[in-house]
Amino acid sequence: MSKPVEDQGLGDTEEGRSSSQTSTWVLRLLGVGLALIVYMALGAAEDLTPDARAVASVAALMAVWWMTECVPLPITSLLPIILLPALTETSVGEATAPYASSIVFLFVGGFLIAIAMEKWDLHRRIALMVLEKVGVAPKRIVLGMMIATGFLSMWVSNTATTLMMLPIGLSVLALVVERSKGDQTGEDMQAALEKGTISDAVSDPNIKTFGVCLTLAIAWSASMGGLGTLLGSPPNAIVAGYASDELG
Repeated sequence: MSKPVEDQGLGDTEEGRSSSQTSTWVLRLLGVGLALIVYMALGAAEDLTPDARAVASVAALMAVWWMTECVPLPITSLLPIILLPALTETSVGEATAPYASSIVFLFVGGFLIAIAMEKWDLHRRIALMVLEKVGVAPKRIVLGMMIATGFLSMWVSNTATTLMMLPIGLSVLALVVERSKGDQTGEDMQAALEKGTISDAVSDPNIKTFGVCLTLAIAWSASMGGLGTLLGSPPNAIVAGYASDELG
């Protein structure tokens, strides 16, 4: 996620703070201006009601503010509660109802599970347990990481799973580098990774191939595991909610 406008490369000097505030207000006004343009541009569409045009304008405003973070994200996320009743015939109850959707609470539950897993290193324990069972051959290590990542991704967002498992994979790679016959140490690899990619950080071509394979395996297995449950990937829950509302 991008940093808020206030934090993007600006110092603590008075000039920096002034420039930051100016940029913030420019982006806020840009969102408002885009919303007005969308509303007027859709005026030519005969099949769109004024309410539909207003909703599209609110969506444009939220898109700009959300991407630039010129307004705190919690405020942006709550704009429909204020703007929809004010600009359309939507009541406050109708505007707030989606915030209490079962899908939203499903996401919240998934986030809480991810936080708990990270706090107590459950993901690390599962990964190490799987690696202990499958063995230490390169193919088996990749298989073990895929099994652990795919399983975790069924209960936590695939993006969060990747972020949790990637450091474990890099630690395994550093251990392989450490135990190889080359001159490079695991600490050297970790330091080089901060400045470049695995291809730049690992000198041994065989270990380099293994490292690329391991990281890709984590990413792909997280995506595959995410297809297993509604929690695994946000689009799953969104499609399920849409299907429930539209198809029954």
